[in-house]
Amino acid sequence: AVTARGWSLATVESATAGLVASLCMQADDRAGGGRYRGGRVLPAAHAGDAAIADAARRCRDEHAADVGLAVGPESDGPESGRSRVTIAMATPSGVETVEHVLGGAGSLRLSRAAKTALDLLRRTMP
Repeated sequence: AVTARGWSLATVESATAGLVASLCMQADDRAGGGRYRGGRVLPAAHAGDAAIADAARRCRDEHAADVGLAVGPESDGPESGRSRVTIAMATPSGVETVEHVLGGAGSLRLSRAAKTALDLLRRTMP
């Protein structure tokens, strides 16, 4: 979606530990390169939805990208024993956030969170 529109992307991640960046770099390489601007991985720290939205905006601005995609740290969800992660995407028209309930164990839960972040990107971009 980003490539088709000619836009650039930057990421900031906590719970997914760089997996979103890795997937974006692979897709960017297949598409000819130049659209993925970089990103960073942050240590896990408690952060609310507003902080994740702000991280997406700052990432977008710092990397001079059209889109900033942020995956927050894993946190306790309202259901006992269920973790969640907040994902935010900043575009020129604003910021959208979603909450993803993590299922599975280990690398499976990271993979699902990363794919949810990329799906938000895909669904939101016209």
